[in-house]
Amino acid sequence: MKIKDSLHAVLEAGDDALRAKSKIALLTPNEASQQKIFNDIYGISLGSHQNFTSAVDLYTKIGQSASANKSLTREGTLLATRTVLEGIGMAGVNKQNASGAILQLTQGIGSGKLQGQDLRILAEDASGFADMIAKQLYGQAGTTQKMKEDAANGLITSERLVKALVDMSETVHKKFKDTQKLTIAVAKDDFMTRLVAWADKVQNTTGIFSKIAGEIESIGDEILDRKSTRLNSS
Repeated sequence: MKIKDSLHAVLEAGDDALRAKSKIALLTPNEASQQKIFNDIYGISLGSHQNFTSAVDLYTKIGQSASANKSLTREGTLLATRTVLEGIGMAGVNKQNASGAILQLTQGIGSGKLQGQDLRILAEDASGFADMIAKQLYGQAGTTQKMKEDAANGLITSERLVKALVDMSETVHKKFKDTQKLTIAVAKDDFMTRLVAWADKVQNTTGIFSKIAGEIESIGDEILDRKSTRLNSS
């Protein structure tokens, strides 16, 4: 990896760590709790071999939904997050499709009700996981078609889906552990997740990434001020 690429990766990791803390702060103002949640999500992201930023987005949407209806503890929110990430990982989909499926579920949960489109993409990109959700919702006779029909009619609320995810968490976790295989692509993603965790530790100790962001902002303001001065004097 070239020095320029290495520096870019470190700065991106620092930015990801800062953004993660900002999103987690929406759920809890306590800094110690924020750090614990950050560490828990890091562990889930690394364990499921899924993108850290996607994991944070999913956790916060589930957490906001749970806060709205007071239906879930923090531990339950983490379990639901893990279930989605492992369920999609278990399906063996490529990185792009996995990101799309996670994003679609995240948006659906955030809106309060899943739409047919949300489940259509999940069924296309992670059909095995979609089948497991259907059976959790309706019993062994459950199908993704039934689930999509109910979603189209607004019958699958975030609360209902999240409860199903928590209830099936151990089943998905066991199946994921039994089927997951380490590949070079997975190892590269895990490396980037570890880099974000490292950047968070550096930020906590030195504040360096906040300082860099502040310096970039100051340089931008200075350039704008000089340009404005030049225009006003002409």
